[in-house]
Amino acid sequence: METDRDLQIDGLWPLLERSFEGVVLLAPAPWQVARANTVAAECLGAAEQELIGRRAVELFDDASRKAAMELVQRAWVGDSDVEPILATLVSDSGASQR
Repeated sequence: METDRDLQIDGLWPLLERSFEGVVLLAPAPWQVARANTVAAECLGAAEQELIGRRAVELFDDASRKAAMELVQRAWVGDSDVEPILATLVSDSGASQR
């Protein structure tokens, strides 16, 4: 069953997938990739479909992981002070990109 949040994402996704920035949407319990646009997939060295279901903690390098996941959790619970999440991502090949 789709939730209100799912319907909001469905409505926004056509815009987000065309973004010139990498966009990754995460789903909770445990945090995993629900959607990723082409730019994000290219940065991570994987096809968009390969990223779906991937655990979010695998996307961040060791130095960024804890802080990034804390910000994701804070944003999920509605902490309005959360700023954009900037972290170093790790591709399948092990290369890092910010």
